[in-house]
Amino acid sequence: MKKLLIALVLFLPALSCTKKPVVPDDPVNVDDGRTEIFATVADCSGQAFVWSSSTKIGIYDTEGHSNQRYTLKNEFIGKTGEASLYGSTIGGAAVAYLPYSEKGCPCVAEHRQPVLSEQVAGASAAEHLILNTVLVAQGDDDGRFSFSYTGGNTGLIHLTVRASLEAPVEKVIFHSPDAPLAGNVSLFADADPLVSEVSHYLTLTGVGRACTEASPLEVWAQVPSGVFGHLTITLVSGGKMTTAIVEGKITVPSGGSADAVAEAVPNSSGNEDFTIIEGSYQ
Repeated sequence: MKKLLIALVLFLPALSCTKKPVVPDDPVNVDDGRTEIFATVADCSGQAFVWSSSTKIGIYDTEGHSNQRYTLKNEFIGKTGEASLYGSTIGGAAVAYLPYSEKGCPCVAEHRQPVLSEQVAGASAAEHLILNTVLVAQGDDDGRFSFSYTGGNTGLIHLTVRASLEAPVEKVIFHSPDAPLAGNVSLFADADPLVSEVSHYLTLTGVGRACTEASPLEVWAQVPSGVFGHLTITLVSGGKMTTAIVEGKITVPSGGSADAVAEAVPNSSGNEDFTIIEGSYQ
């Protein structure tokens, strides 16, 4: 088994309700007495969010309405910027999430954003956020929800590994015995606990990339903000496992990312160990 010593440094998410009458179950151009909301999704690293006919938003409110589905109005299909959606009546303070799921997202009612314990590896930080982020936003007094991929109490771990592995990396498994790597993260920094339904493991699937000296492996993981000690990372490649051990404490702040660059070098017995070539311990 190879060992990987890594350290990391910092990036991340923010968020923002609604009300007003008028909506049918599918995209529409007419008003029918149901509730209208307005929503925007901020660009993700320059990539604009495009509204589509399949885009739906789920809403929870303080008057007991759970997982109300809101559907895009036809005229906004294919557009960017603010859009109008319609759904069943809501009242009181409302919190929305995107994308909508029939199963619902109960933690949203508690003003929490889910960070997934199994994530699909993206080819860039922006793609990783787009593939894995459940966007959550609180409504304002004018019935508007402002979603953002960056902000809130989550961040990114950015890992680059230079090594000579024989087969492409299939999975990357993170383990933190101290701070949670996944769970339902409060939108409020002073919440106790900040993370509920915690998981101390996070798995990146669908990696499918080589890890060589000439072609380093580069992956991202969305995690709750916090201090990570005794963090280990396991690369699954060709049925073999290579473990990366992070010494010291790594801090991933709200709105930040942690950068780690590791490189394989021969140790005294001629085998490959991993050592830090960039990054810092905290």
